[in-house]
Amino acid sequence: MVLFTVCCLVPRGGLLSGEPFVDIRHYAAFSQQMLHGKLPYRDFFFEYPPGAVPPIALPGWISQPHYQTLFRVEMLLFGFAAIAASFWCLRVVGSSRLRVWIAAVALGLAPLALGPVLLNGYDLWPTALTVGAIRLLLAGRLTAAGGMIGLGAGAKAFTAALLPLAWRGRTIAAAAAGFAAVCLPALVVGPGGLRFSFWTQVKRGLHSESLGGSLLVAFHHARLEPRPPGSLDVVGGLASALAAVSTVVEIAAVLAVAVLALRAPRSRETTLLAAVAAIVAVVAFGKAFSPQYLVWLVPLVPLVSLPGTVLLGAAAVITQLWVLRVFTPFDPGGPGWIAVVRNLLIVGIYALLVRGLARVAVTTRRTATAPADQRTKKLGRLA
Repeated sequence: MVLFTVCCLVPRGGLLSGEPFVDIRHYAAFSQQMLHGKLPYRDFFFEYPPGAVPPIALPGWISQPHYQTLFRVEMLLFGFAAIAASFWCLRVVGSSRLRVWIAAVALGLAPLALGPVLLNGYDLWPTALTVGAIRLLLAGRLTAAGGMIGLGAGAKAFTAALLPLAWRGRTIAAAAAGFAAVCLPALVVGPGGLRFSFWTQVKRGLHSESLGGSLLVAFHHARLEPRPPGSLDVVGGLASALAAVSTVVEIAAVLAVAVLALRAPRSRETTLLAAVAAIVAVVAFGKAFSPQYLVWLVPLVPLVSLPGTVLLGAAAVITQLWVLRVFTPFDPGGPGWIAVVRNLLIVGIYALLVRGLARVAVTTRRTATAPADQRTKKLGRLA
């Protein structure tokens, strides 16, 4: 946490910076409207889920002139919560001292790799909830984990990717209750605005920074237009078809992780690996991929894979360079292949984690069919 804090002071868009990046200016405008008595979904369009309202509104209620600094401090605190939950997960699975220190260094240096992306979006809030839900899954507390998943999905939908790993009636019911608790105030205040906000997210097109969108940009088959909810999308028939395919592939990738987890032996280590792989699948294959989506992976990938952590660091640095306009891959004539490289790095992380799950499942199946004496030896080696 000390290293994480020091590294948050250094980059542009960090704790000592006055430059606005990512969405923080929009957050400040939303907070000011709420401070003047206007309600999201009823009095103005709010593109984010209801769970985003508290972290966006709170800094402005404390001091609107210092909104930017207070918001970044708030995200720093959520970063602390995510880090604490991450090391709690490592403790539960019985990690070695070396593994703990590797994760500590990776998490501590993350602000340098991501730069302004880390503290200028509210994504550390749902990320902390997601890591907390994974910790509860590891402990076998499925009802509490379901409630936490519902709360996280109410702030950002990616947390719902954990549900297939704990497909129990009580878990689903708890997740639905948590999600409803987050959405109920907005549903009472502005039901039409809430429906429109959700529909805008569902029907959005192929984001230019997604895997499919970046491929079209790189091969010059893209026409880019700003589209709701504030993203630069690829438009046209091919882009629309690829957006639908991306959604199908994303769901299939998450379900593939759940199937492999079911075939592998039930252990906390397997559950942790599968949970991280499910979240990586959402980032890698979705039809939208904003820079701040990488924040979701920061407290997760270092827990399970050193090669994956290296790939994530490279992807984070590339993303920071185009946020800082060092590279402009989506400008006319820009190096669009850079976005493809970044996205393939995330796909590579998913492939590494799925390979690990598949290897455990295959080893277990072979051990189960081996003769008794060989089975004992193989189980000993696996342990």
